[in-house]
Amino acid sequence: MVYTCKVIEIKKEVKDTLTFILEKPLNFKYSAGQYGIFEHKIGEEIIRRSYSFSSSPSEPNLAITVRFIPGGKMTSYLFGLVIGDSLSFNGAFGKFALEDQKSVVLIGGGSGVTPFRSMAKYAIDMNLSNEITLIYGARTPKEVLFNEEFHSFLRHPNFKLYLTVDKPDGTWHFHSGFITAEFIKEATQNKVLDKTYFLCGPPVMLTAIQTALIGLGVSENRIILDAWG
Repeated sequence: MVYTCKVIEIKKEVKDTLTFILEKPLNFKYSAGQYGIFEHKIGEEIIRRSYSFSSSPSEPNLAITVRFIPGGKMTSYLFGLVIGDSLSFNGAFGKFALEDQKSVVLIGGGSGVTPFRSMAKYAIDMNLSNEITLIYGARTPKEVLFNEEFHSFLRHPNFKLYLTVDKPDGTWHFHSGFITAEFIKEATQNKVLDKTYFLCGPPVMLTAIQTALIGLGVSENRIILDAWG
């Protein structure tokens, strides 16, 4: 079903990334981690792109968080929107969703962290018993999405956060470098088995992380992928 909703707020997250907060359509339901297929018509061509909801089903409005792609038809359109404009989407879709898994590890890179904001926010708002570990990598400290909010989630005893950047600066006091098997072992306190792993980001990154997880003995049916780009 195609929904059309109003843009009620636009927030700048980092230098090339915006969050579009949308009026939630009446009776629209989705699960934390799912996505919508957003569309825009240019002449006779309908441009469609999939974006995970960065909002939680526990929040009153919908949100998507989008990184600008130079020359991208959809991001050029989105970044030209103003409050009061309308946006159409079809959904929700996807099995990349937080359910009743006891212990989950969310591993994301860049804007691939957007569905994990939805999952973590939902688990905290609903006081779920899921143990959630978020491992998130960005290029630089200034490109870490939802940084303050993720740190605020640490007040919940079941949420753990492990950040890394490729290019640290003098302000960075966390891990640096790629997400490796050793980093995953550290983030899980060497308890890598019997967890469900959600991976979201560029295919080359996910392939490397999936290989690392399998090398650590994680069963393939415990690895759920959402590749993009």
